[in-house]
Order: sequence, then C-alpha cells, then structure tokens
Amino acid sequence: MKAKGAWFLDAVLATALCMLCALIVAQANEGSMQREAIRAASVQARDIHAAFARYHEKHRSFPDALELSASGADVLELMRRRGFYTGDVEKLIVGKRVDAYDVPPDVAGAAEYWLEMTLAADSSVRFLVARSDDAPLSRGKWADGAFLYRDGKLEAL
Repeated sequence: MKAKGAWFLDAVLATALCMLCALIVAQANEGSMQREAIRAASVQARDIHAAFARYHEKHRSFPDALELSASGADVLELMRRRGFYTGDVEKLIVGKRVDAYDVPPDVAGAAEYWLEMTLAADSSVRFLVARSDDAPLSRGKWADGAFLYRDGKLEAL
C-alpha cells in the first residue's frame, strides 16, 4: 500500500503530464493557424498583383500614391472601388491596411509600383507585391510578382 504522500505525488505528476500534452496540442494548433494565415494571405497577394496588372493594362499607369493617404494604406480600397480588386486581405494583415505603397517615378520608362503588408498572425512574416526595383524589401533588385519575406529572405509566391 502506498503512503499518503505518494498518491499526492502521482496526482501532481499526472496533472503535469496532462498540462504538457495540452501545451503541445496548443502549439501545434497555433502553427497550423499561422500556416493557414500565410496561405490565405499568399493567395490574396497574388490576386493583388493581378489586379494591379489589370489596372495598368486599362490606365497605362498605377494608382497615384499622391491621391492616397501619406502611406498609401488605402490603395486596396481604391482598387476595390474601381472594380479591380475584390479580395479581403485586410482581415489578415496588421492594422487591416497595407504598411506602405509607392509608385516610384519612371526612370527608364518602366511603370513601377510596390506595396508591403505584415501578417497579423505572425508579424515576422511580411508580403511584398511589386513591379519595381525600388521596394525596400527587394533591396534594389527587380521584383515583379507577389513575395513572402521571412527570416531575411524574399521568396516568390
């Protein structure tokens, strides 16, 4: 027969084991939710790039950053009002708005734009949607498409 203290120790160990299992499940679930948020935002980033291509095809330019707020954060709403973008990436990004948007001046005749967004589920994950070599995340290299920026690396989507 076990001593009274041994039963208590068994109960504490069983509780600790249950808490450890719950923590493992919670972390796995969080990782799954982050992957899903990245996947959903990636789809939206590609849609945004396609919307800007359609806009450029029709207008031979990109939405003027001067028409928008100082950071260009409302560019997606402008694209939505004009019928080029129907997505809802705002629910997936920090502050429900793009971090920055710019239309650099044409130097060599290349119409350019770039916008950056930060994922709300993991602020270390950022997205670049661009047709430019002036985007801060591309570090002076030509970027045309939608990109994921994580751990200091820019990956095409």
